[in-house]
Amino acid sequence: MSLQENTIAYSLVIHRWGIKRQIKPGLLASMLPTEKNLIEKKMLAASKRIIESPEYDKIVSRDGAASRWLVEHSVPSILKKGVYLVPTAFCEQVDEYMSDYKAEREWQLVPDFLAKYEAQAEMAQLLLGLELWDSLEYPTREKMASLFAVETSYISFDVPQNLKFVSDELFRREKERVEHAWQEAEQAVNQILIEECSSLVEGLRCAVQGLNDGTQKYMKEAHIANLREWSELFLSARNVTENADLERVVQSIQATLTGVGREDLKQDRHSLRGFVQRSLEASQIELKGMLEAMPERLIQFD
Repeated sequence: MSLQENTIAYSLVIHRWGIKRQIKPGLLASMLPTEKNLIEKKMLAASKRIIESPEYDKIVSRDGAASRWLVEHSVPSILKKGVYLVPTAFCEQVDEYMSDYKAEREWQLVPDFLAKYEAQAEMAQLLLGLELWDSLEYPTREKMASLFAVETSYISFDVPQNLKFVSDELFRREKERVEHAWQEAEQAVNQILIEECSSLVEGLRCAVQGLNDGTQKYMKEAHIANLREWSELFLSARNVTENADLERVVQSIQATLTGVGREDLKQDRHSLRGFVQRSLEASQIELKGMLEAMPERLIQFD
């Protein structure tokens, strides 16, 4: 099985009204103290937030959470922005999550914002004052509703079959190009997965070492939780390139962390720190060896 067979490309495009605008340099200069007015306009840059809205901020926060969730449930992005390679094992879960997210946005978050929008726009006029207020920057409530949308779709990077009827040679060349791109993409995904794992291992290893030598008095539960969660997602679905060496290392990491908590390491119960640190150091050596053996080139589909 290949990367192309184990994943589906998924597009996510989030639309929303932007609430930041650039302040015109001439206007900005006029607002500065007299001695500053000699500054050239091209040297000035500033922006303004044209509305204060907790309801809008909730939309932004939810959009960010949905994007992060999708990143966690896809393989590392090597495609153009907004396109994710979703493991086939996660497709139904992704579809369900994104459907719930879009429904929450459409039927709760955006209506909550629209209900307060006009009053908040009037308050913005008072807060910004005559110099910074511009009525043209505020759409009508009806227009505003159309500026919020979430578009999702599955896309394909296969060769257009109709090309066969145009030219056998064109079809052959395009097929070779796409196959080569997928091969390079597989190498890139492998590299990024190894780098992600190595970064998390190093973070926990340094935290454990800090407890041992006294350079770190506090250890966060996230050091353990992030590596454990990454390992579980990788073994359950994200090993789309079927990298047996990385899978073996991750299984070893998971076994090392089984039943291990922050307090266990802080209290050094059953001399646990030394065991965990030695195991993580061995895993890190293997991960670095994998990276050194890989080509450095990463690609993007256009």
